Amino acid sequence: VQTCALPILRRNLGWTYLEQKRYNEAERELKTAIKIGNKLPDDTLGRGIASCFLGHIYNEKNNIPQGQKYARRCRELGRPETIAEYRAIVKMHPSIAQYVTTKGIF
Repeated sequence: VQTCALPILRRNLGWTYLEQKRYNEAERELKTAIKIGNKLPDDTLGRGIASCFLGHIYNEKNNIPQGQKYARRCRELGRPETIAEYRAIVKMHPSIAQYVTTKGIF
């Protein structure tokens, strides 16, 4: 697996777990995606999306301070590469979605 593909795979697995409400598994995968993704340039498509999903998990777990921390990272770094990712952000963080750049969506 290429270095650039690995955070995407981990993010998508975390997203799948999130949709299944398997929050602990989702949290583990998303944290791994973030750790790997932090080594990529800020403008990399897909970067920051794991933070959007992780913020939602923390909100669901009623850990509001952590949810807000990752929501800020989502706003700053969120670069969705698909319309499905953007729709997920709109659903999870409607007040943040307007600030997330969509210029790379295909």
